[in-house]
Amino acid sequence: MGLFWNTLFWAFFFMMGFVATVELIADVGPQLVKRYTGATVRAVWLVVVYAGGLMVMIRMLRLFGSTYTWTANALRNAMMIYLAVKLKDCRAYAAFLLVTFISYWPFWNWNAWATAGFAATLLVAVVVNRHQSWWTGHPWRLHAVSFSMTVLFWLFDMASYAYPASETGLVIGCGYLVLLAAHGYDNLLAYRRRRLRDLVYDTQHDVLTHAFSRTKFNADLARWLPLRVSGQAPAIHLVMVDLDHFKSVNDTYGHLAGDTVLQQFTALWQNYLETVAFPCDFYRTGGEEFSLIVAGGARSHQVEALVAAFMSQLRQYEFDSDGQTIVIAMSAGITSVRCNDKTIDDVIARADAQLYAAKRAGRDRLHSDG
Repeated sequence: MGLFWNTLFWAFFFMMGFVATVELIADVGPQLVKRYTGATVRAVWLVVVYAGGLMVMIRMLRLFGSTYTWTANALRNAMMIYLAVKLKDCRAYAAFLLVTFISYWPFWNWNAWATAGFAATLLVAVVVNRHQSWWTGHPWRLHAVSFSMTVLFWLFDMASYAYPASETGLVIGCGYLVLLAAHGYDNLLAYRRRRLRDLVYDTQHDVLTHAFSRTKFNADLARWLPLRVSGQAPAIHLVMVDLDHFKSVNDTYGHLAGDTVLQQFTALWQNYLETVAFPCDFYRTGGEEFSLIVAGGARSHQVEALVAAFMSQLRQYEFDSDGQTIVIAMSAGITSVRCNDKTIDDVIARADAQLYAAKRAGRDRLHSDG
C-alpha cells in the first residue's frame, strides 16, 4: 500500500497544479504573448508547449535518477489521458503526443516491441481525442474512457517495465482516482469562471435593458478623459439622451409597457450603432436617460449627423407593448472632451446643459456646443 499512497500523493498534487495552470494559460496566455512579443498564438498551442515541457522535464528526472519509474509514469499517464478529453484541437494534441513519444528516447534501450506498443497506446489516445466532445458529453462516458485509458496505459507500463501485476492494479486505481479529482477540479474552475463572467456582465450592464451600466459609463469616461487631455486619443464626444414625456407613457400604458419601451429603445440604438463608422458605446445612466460615448476621432458635425439620423428613424418607429402602439421622441445634448477638463463631471455637466437646452427649445431635437 505504500506504493499506492506515495503515487497518489505526488500524482494528485501534480495534476491539481497542472489543471490550474492549463486553465490559467487558456485565460491569459494569448494576451500576455501578444503584449510582450506582438505575436498572435492560440491558447491550445501554449498548453502544448507547457505540457510538452513537463514531459521532457519528467524524462530528465528519470535520466538523472531523481524519481521512480512508478511516479514518472503516473504523472505522464495522467497528463496524456486528461489532455485527450481536454484539448479540442486534434493537431495540437497530436503534437503533444509526438513530444511525449520523443521524450521516451532511447525507447527502452531500443526495444522494438515496447516502442511499437507505446506507439499503439498513443494512437488510441489520438482516436479518443478526435471524439472528445462525445466522451465529455455525459459524465459516465467521461468516467468510462478515463478508466479504460488508465488500464490500457498501465498494462503497457507493466509489460514494458516488468511491474508486478498486484502493484500495477493498485496504481491503476490510484491513476483513476487522480483523474476523477482532476476532472472535478476542472469543472470547479469552469464553474468559477462562468460565475465570474456573469458577475462582470451584471456589473457592466443594466439589468432591464442590457445596455452598459452607469458604473461602466463612469469607468469608461474616466479612462478616455486623460487619454484625450494628454493627446493620446483623438476626439471623444459624449451624447446624453432623454426620452421626451416618458412619464406619460408610464401613466397611460403602465410601468410594464414603459419597461418594454426602454428595452426596445435600447435594442434600436444597439442595432443602429452597428452601422455607424465610429466606435460607440451605449449606456443607460438613469431611468429614461441614456448616454453615448463616441470615440475614433469623430468631428462634432459627424456626431450631430449620427444622432440626427437615429432621431429620424425613431420618429418613424412604433413601439409595441401587448398590442399597444406607442410613439416616443427623444432629446439629445452633445459635447466633446476638452483639454482643460479636470474630471468627468466637467464633461457630463456640459452635455447635460445641452440636453436641457434641447428640452427647453421644444424637445425632439439635439443641441451641441461644437
